[in-house]
Amino acid sequence: MSKLDAYTLRANLTARDIGILEDLKRFRLLSTRQIQRLHFSHPGAHSTVVGATRAAHRVLGRLQSHRLLAQLERRVGRPERAS
Repeated sequence: MSKLDAYTLRANLTARDIGILEDLKRFRLLSTRQIQRLHFSHPGAHSTVVGATRAAHRVLGRLQSHRLLAQLERRVGRPERAS
């Protein structure tokens, strides 16, 4: 990413985007649900939990498409056993 691309991207990030990235830097790992509770569940933001969940997924997908965060693979069960 060039400096110009980085500046353009930074100019297009919202305060909420920056807050999410700062929390991920601070905590290093957060679930979608945790990010939703921190950044999408304040009064007046969304009228329903479903709406907040959709918005969280949309924003996290956008940040991932900009390569600002990565989604970890979900592990189910222990490695030595099938789940």
